[in-house]
Amino acid sequence: ICSAKEDTGMSFDRTDVKEQTSGLGPTAGKFLGFIATPALITRTLIGNPLYTTPDAINEIKDDFLGQLDIADLVYKDFEDIPLVKLYTQFNNVKFILSGRQAGGRKIESNCDSGGMNIDTHNGRKQLNVEKYLHRIAIDQPKVIVALADEVNVNISKKRLTKAIERSTTWFQSLVTASTSAGVALSGPDSTFLFGVAQYDKSYTVQLPIWIKHMLSQGAKGIVIGNAHLGESKEERAESITAIKALVPADVPTLIQGADTLAEILQSLSLGVDLISTNYPECLAKAGRALALRPPGDPVITEDNNVVDSRKHARTASESEPSTKRPRIDYSNPHAMPAAASDLSDCGNAAKLSDSVGQSACANKRGPGKSAAKAVAPNEAEFPRAKCEMNLWDVMYRKDTRPLMEGCTCHGCRHHTRAYIHHLHLSHEILAEVLLYHHNVHQLRRLFDSARQAIHNREFAQWLQQIEVQL
Repeated sequence: ICSAKEDTGMSFDRTDVKEQTSGLGPTAGKFLGFIATPALITRTLIGNPLYTTPDAINEIKDDFLGQLDIADLVYKDFEDIPLVKLYTQFNNVKFILSGRQAGGRKIESNCDSGGMNIDTHNGRKQLNVEKYLHRIAIDQPKVIVALADEVNVNISKKRLTKAIERSTTWFQSLVTASTSAGVALSGPDSTFLFGVAQYDKSYTVQLPIWIKHMLSQGAKGIVIGNAHLGESKEERAESITAIKALVPADVPTLIQGADTLAEILQSLSLGVDLISTNYPECLAKAGRALALRPPGDPVITEDNNVVDSRKHARTASESEPSTKRPRIDYSNPHAMPAAASDLSDCGNAAKLSDSVGQSACANKRGPGKSAAKAVAPNEAEFPRAKCEMNLWDVMYRKDTRPLMEGCTCHGCRHHTRAYIHHLHLSHEILAEVLLYHHNVHQLRRLFDSARQAIHNREFAQWLQQIEVQL
């Protein structure tokens, strides 16, 4: 985490006791003395918060955490340039430096060179401990994550064992070479180091020994490794629970790759302190807006009265326009609306990112006719939750309401659903910009609400009311 601000501390303090009797429930605290936990970490691009426009700069909060993409650090044009100094206008943004690529991309290790291969815009680059320390010395971050060979826990036993051994070697090499590289892991101005703990059922005896060893060698936090790489929800919960049980209360935990709302809530409920996610960007690229109502959130009704969301729960599907327009089945390229005229002013939809998936949108020419095909999200590949609004839907083409009633993000204060729907059909990048900042705004409010529920000892009830909207 890099910041031009003076640090108020390098410790982690828990301000609330755990709710669950097992001691593994959610907790609230302070990271580095000023970052309230549980905290949200979002991806950055070359050290720049995604989709940052002049209108959005003032909305970036002091506790904004951004994860640097390791692919940006090994890109040839930035090999010797401090990214922190490139963007001095964002002095209130903190960056976390990790060896794991953002966006859920799997890291491939090269056992011959003792490093890992990183996919960049300039081809595949190699990263080892020496190059990683060189990058740390240039940017001088306050918080770093040790390199680790993270793999799916369901991979072969031989490969999993090799991954753990490789991560152990890389951590030890980083600690040993840190002093000569000018990276201090102890002292008043030391770098906050996170070690990576990788859970394996046959590794349960060595795991507590390894965690204690990392903490004794200068690690001040623990990353829950091998997470969100294709394992099941139950396997992930088992891994988080096992590692959390071995981590002291004054040591923060971090998890990476939680790119769905269900994965974020699972990490929150199991007591993870720092959660790195690409979820707001995934939603924006899919043309979706998060419309989640945290318990106690004020809701503005149709008659402009403000009520408690617990008494007036309204999901995205319930807040649709009163005039029902036919929905299009995007998974069926030959689907037709009830009346062809309903798509007369629809236009052609913009092409989405390859990571979202593609499928043909219906057009009024009908099946078998040659026409320009609109492309929309494939919900089979990227399922939509009830609390996610699909702005590709033609039902929003005349909806003059904001994305979410009562939201104070820039998009909701200045634009309507119909306008953002039009931007998508017009191939305008502004649609993703507005949706991204709205989704980040809503997710940050969700974390604020979660911390308040922890303080009030009401997290179990809070989680139940949130899960109803999924």
